[in-house]
Amino acid sequence: MYKDRNTLHILFRAVQDGNLSCIGYAKTDGPMNIVERMEKYS
Repeated sequence: MYKDRNTLHILFRAVQDGNLSCIGYAKTDGPMNIVERMEKYS
């Protein structure tokens, strides 16, 4: 996580069944308001 004034940038790793790892990103403008996120790949 990286905080820039009121914006929080979140970079995370998720693990799916079969040990498939995915990297994700989200940007918030408050504690519960996501304003941008990476597209979900399948």
